[in-house]
Amino acid sequence: MKNISIFAHYDRDNIIDDYVIYYLNELKKVSEKVIFVSDCDLSKNEVAKLNGVADFWFAHKHGEYDFGSYKRGWEIALKNGLLEEAETLTFANDSCYGPFHPLASIYEEMSARDCDFWGMTSNKNCLEGKYYPCMASGDRHMQSYFMVFKKQVFKSKIFENFIGSIKKEPDKFNVVEKYEIGLSSLLCEKGFKYACVYASDIAEYNLADVLCRFECEPFIFMKRTLLKAVYFVPFLHSFLHKIKSCYDVDFLIKNLKRTRRFRNFDIRYARKQLIRVHLQERRIFLLGRWVSFGE
Repeated sequence: MKNISIFAHYDRDNIIDDYVIYYLNELKKVSEKVIFVSDCDLSKNEVAKLNGVADFWFAHKHGEYDFGSYKRGWEIALKNGLLEEAETLTFANDSCYGPFHPLASIYEEMSARDCDFWGMTSNKNCLEGKYYPCMASGDRHMQSYFMVFKKQVFKSKIFENFIGSIKKEPDKFNVVEKYEIGLSSLLCEKGFKYACVYASDIAEYNLADVLCRFECEPFIFMKRTLLKAVYFVPFLHSFLHKIKSCYDVDFLIKNLKRTRRFRNFDIRYARKQLIRVHLQERRIFLLGRWVSFGE
């Protein structure tokens, strides 16, 4: 598969965790080359973990979030002529656990889709109450944790100029506004089309919904922030039980134990996991199960 993957990494403790190495190995299966870019000053011992996994790496603090890492990976790819024969270019970051299923079948499926770039999920063009209309993109944008661009996109001057424009922003809000929402809007306005593997935004799911979805379709990634907000052990155990046949859950548990803090707890999110009522479908969600009521 003629795919080049650029992986964006950040860790507050300057560590390349096991779940990241696993992710990189899975990317390697669908990539000619893997470029690892960290927004951290990593030690030689940490960088040594990349031997045999990443073909190129950059490991220095730059403060430009994932898009800054994508830009640096793009520059490495250009410098080494990696894009000359490439058919697709993948941007992925470490904000998710997974993949829980092989990526090859997804690449094969999406290569046949009538689109110029694709991602796992899209999201509404809305950020903290501010709306960013874009008719060309359906008022949505691809989420930046996993994006794949076909040759007609990454070889275009439009894409090149966009990548070159990435710079340090004052906060993550500006990064999402200018680069995550901005990239999909720009490409669609210029006539490119995108598609997504899933119809919903990954952040819309709560863990109970994920457990239900696992019964009927492969679930590829899980947002780390979503699991970090789960403080109900039975839900977490149920999720781990679902994925343990296809994923080493110790990777996930180890990272959660090291990185989770009580401030990650979100009472609104917690309430959704305890009780919800769906009047139209006449059912209630109570402690992990949907129960029908009435006639």
